[in-house]
Amino acid sequence: MNEPNELTVGLIGYPLKYSLSPLIHNSAFSFLQINGKYELFPIRNFLDSQKGLRRVINAMRSGTINGLNVTKPYKKEILKFIDGCSPTVKMIGAANVLHFRDGRIIAENTDAAGFLTDLHSFFSSNGYALPMERRALVLGAGGAAQAVVFSLLKIGWQVIVVARNSNQAIELCNRFRSTQLSTRSLTINAIRSIGSINLIVNATPVGMYPRSVVPRLFYEIVSSGQAAFYDLVYAPYESYLVQLAKQNGQIATGGIGMLVEQAALSFEIWTGRTAPREAMRKAINSYIEKSSIGE
Repeated sequence: MNEPNELTVGLIGYPLKYSLSPLIHNSAFSFLQINGKYELFPIRNFLDSQKGLRRVINAMRSGTINGLNVTKPYKKEILKFIDGCSPTVKMIGAANVLHFRDGRIIAENTDAAGFLTDLHSFFSSNGYALPMERRALVLGAGGAAQAVVFSLLKIGWQVIVVARNSNQAIELCNRFRSTQLSTRSLTINAIRSIGSINLIVNATPVGMYPRSVVPRLFYEIVSSGQAAFYDLVYAPYESYLVQLAKQNGQIATGGIGMLVEQAALSFEIWTGRTAPREAMRKAINSYIEKSSIGE
């Protein structure tokens, strides 16, 4: 049970064992001296996810849980259980935040804004001058990829999506129906045929700790041309893909910046307070320095 006036929020998805979200949010609660806690609510059996999702949604309706983050594989599935959603969620078709508004459970998406904020920071900190023609290759077609594609299209990029599940990639393209969006098969020959690419975004969990090995295709992608790399994977701190890109002379970053920014925006939705971003990032950096997750 919640303590009086205690704010209880958390994360649903699977697997959650290596999630840094409790560390980030609990450090923010502590810094601002808010009586709150952030917990993990793993829903393991995807085939029976309906019961698990319904259980946590009912906990929100009863006030036992005050807000939720949503991660893979439920960013789309959760939309069946909520009362309303923001325009961004309607466009993307995936949510990563749930909160109460006027007695209703509303879905939000802070992944898109979190990605764009950190992408701009990544470019500016590296002095990366973008050409007039901006072309991005996005690896993956799940909920995270949808947020990335939405963000890039919003600021005028041409986007090519490649994914293991070609039907999912086609579905993503059909959702946005943009002349600036297309898909290719997930083969090195198809990727090489695209031509000049300025940015490559890995929006898949491939390379995530503890299964940090990357497929041979990633080696081929890194060596196929010069581009900036943004890997949504944040554990290890420098993913193997980021390391490969840097070794090849390209600028590259992992997903810690996006993780902090989307978390900060979630925190602000739940609390109405400005999130202490530096304290949240400091908590992560301190943890990584002491843990094998950063290796």
